Amino acid sequence: MDEIIKACPFCNQGANNKRKSIGNLEHLHIYCASQLLVGARSFCHQKIEKAIFALYYFASMREYGTPLQEALRISSLQERMERICSDNFSKNYKS
Repeated sequence: MDEIIKACPFCNQGANNKRKSIGNLEHLHIYCASQLLVGARSFCHQKIEKAIFALYYFASMREYGTPLQEALRISSLQERMERICSDNFSKNYKS
């Protein structure tokens, strides 16, 4: 899949920009400094954060009968999700 896009179409816009950035999907979704993509990433991250918070709030209400902010500990769902994320993060960066 990385071979499909050879140069980032967003980094290489403008006559003065002679620098060619590799335009693989990782670059487009994480590293590209194009204002349009930075704004889109920020918007999506905010939406994802709100959705995860709502999910944790629901889990806390379901498990403890109290809102997330008032619970004495995090829900078992949140514990499992954090453990899975941590495990996946370590797997991706060990290799």
